[in-house]
Amino acid sequence: MAAKPDNQGKLAAKAIEDRPTSAPATNETAASDRPLIARLLRMGDRYLADNQTHQARELFFTILDEYPETPEAALAYQRIVAMAEYHESVSEEHQARATYERLVWYERATAPE
Repeated sequence: MAAKPDNQGKLAAKAIEDRPTSAPATNETAASDRPLIARLLRMGDRYLADNQTHQARELFFTILDEYPETPEAALAYQRIVAMAEYHESVSEEHQARATYERLVWYERATAPE
């Protein structure tokens, strides 16, 4: 279900504004995987640009879950936070809260013991 076009357009602009389009390579990720993970991140950005915020958020969380040690995961995390902040700023608290709570769960699950 699409949300209000004016709000969604602002969300897309905020979340992808001045974003890095790639991240430096790390030793934890196989060189052959990096281009594919970067493509997933760009796909999430396209979802945002097309006002498909649910699909974008889910893809960004997939990157966090499946490739947590990659620079793309850090970029996906930034996109998710920007989306939650936007929802909060336009009084869409239910969306913001759900996203923040999922981020808290993610941080707890990935915190060093």
